[in-house]
Amino acid sequence: MADKRTILQIEEAFSDYQCPICTLVETMNDNHIRILLYESVNDRSLRKRFMKEEGFCKRHAGKALEAGSPLNQAILYDALLEDILKRLEKDKPLHTQTPCLFCEKEKDNEAYLVGAFKDGLELTDFTEAYKSNGILCATHLEKVLALLKRDRMKRETLKTVTKEKYAKLSEVLKSIKSKHDYRNKDDAWSGAERILWKRVVHLVRQNDDDRQ
Repeated sequence: MADKRTILQIEEAFSDYQCPICTLVETMNDNHIRILLYESVNDRSLRKRFMKEEGFCKRHAGKALEAGSPLNQAILYDALLEDILKRLEKDKPLHTQTPCLFCEKEKDNEAYLVGAFKDGLELTDFTEAYKSNGILCATHLEKVLALLKRDRMKRETLKTVTKEKYAKLSEVLKSIKSKHDYRNKDDAWSGAERILWKRVVHLVRQNDDDRQ
């Protein structure tokens, strides 16, 4: 069974129409990036890996930019630019589509959290908390369901609860569509409608495949 602290973290991340696994993966991403930029930029093994993997993928490079630290980014990217200049001089490929360091960490963290969620369903409090205030995005729902292949009862419980929540979101989207009809143009949007259509985008989007 996964660490109970991790299961509790997932439960604490339950929020109306936001996937807790997505939330925690992003938090872990931000922490890894901050640690690299502010504490480990002079670590030779990490810098060697940064060079080998040709920097970060588009998404994680963007997150690193948001984290700031121009000096430490200059240290990393100056070495990468010098390598690119050498490749240009020798007419070598500039990129070889190697995995991104943070993409690999993200996949490891995601796999652990998915397993922890599945283990959490063994606990009554966790299951009840999911029923009342939790939801999984389609990607992580599929992964948890795959781990529950041999536990039909928990699998069906998870499917039933999630279908109810997705159906409510579908009703919100139908209401938004209706309010765009000229006959209903004076109908005001509810507070939920202003928020939840964006949440749906995050819940049903596919995983990022930055270097495929």
